[in-house]
Amino acid sequence: MNKKRLAAFGIAITGVMLVASVAFTVAWYNGSSNLAVYNFDISLGDKKLTISTDNVNFKENLTRDDVKDAIPEKYRPVSSAFSNEWISQKATLPQFTSGYNYIPEKVNMTSIDDVNNADDGVFRKVLYLKSDSYAKVSLDAEKTYINADNDSNESISGKLKKVYPNLTKEQIVEQLNKIENSLRFSILVLNDDGKEVDDSEYQYTIVDPHKNGTTKLGGILDADGDGYYDNVNGKEVIYGEVKNANDGTISYKNAEANDVGESENCFDSKHKAGVQALDFESSESKGMEIVEEHSLSLEELSQFTFTLQADVSKKIVLSQYIEGWDRDSDNYTMFSRFVTSICFKLADGGNGGN
Repeated sequence: MNKKRLAAFGIAITGVMLVASVAFTVAWYNGSSNLAVYNFDISLGDKKLTISTDNVNFKENLTRDDVKDAIPEKYRPVSSAFSNEWISQKATLPQFTSGYNYIPEKVNMTSIDDVNNADDGVFRKVLYLKSDSYAKVSLDAEKTYINADNDSNESISGKLKKVYPNLTKEQIVEQLNKIENSLRFSILVLNDDGKEVDDSEYQYTIVDPHKNGTTKLGGILDADGDGYYDNVNGKEVIYGEVKNANDGTISYKNAEANDVGESENCFDSKHKAGVQALDFESSESKGMEIVEEHSLSLEELSQFTFTLQADVSKKIVLSQYIEGWDRDSDNYTMFSRFVTSICFKLADGGNGGN
């Protein structure tokens, strides 16, 4: 496979590793992404709802121009891994993780201290919703989506032949359109106007509009793009949010005399000859557990609701990002175009609570 496909979650290294105790730089797209959102619409399915970006001027819908200040210059893969850390502290902005710090001879990279916080590359916007009467609010699955912009991707496919000479224009468009699979949006519900954040209202929900199975927020990786899963002192390195990952639970297979597997991307790479491969089945039987992403599909959106008091605005934070641990997070999508539409509506006639 073309090496340009190597990478996800800020894993493709853009430079050589630095010496001990110095963080090395990792960045998906090799820092040159042209990923773009062409439309970003936030609408309301019911006229009794209004929305605002400043808690002063309320509208019936928001367009890309209303939120363009929050759209990043470059989207970069991040992750919701370790989100319980900031949720337990009632943080008022979602926090995402990105690349890993270089720690010499460390085979277990499963602590929050091993990963960096993402300071850019994601969309985060504070919004305010209001209703003229007590209401229960949800998302409208029929009007909510994050989709690849097929027409725009087709229009640029010819220009990318020089970048991907081994692919046809049709194959390039197919790869560009895969961007929709790794995109997520999330909503952090905070507080009513004039009130402090409290347990009764505070909630965080991730939506995966193209959910297909479960995304695990950890595993083994070819982080340096050399065609082999990373290894230290003859053992493969495990990354991500992994519970009970310690010397008593992590098991390894006997080293093979020859390489095993094929190198396709950072998730699917070769086990190097002479290196002990991580034995997931044995490790999990001893209590090791890779944390799974907790996300809702469009079909599950009815599970997400929050309440509005009459004429009292509710503060929320809308985020949009690329989930780097999604196996469709791929360097081929670095030039992709996509469109976003998120629609709030009254749930169950607007009555009831969480």
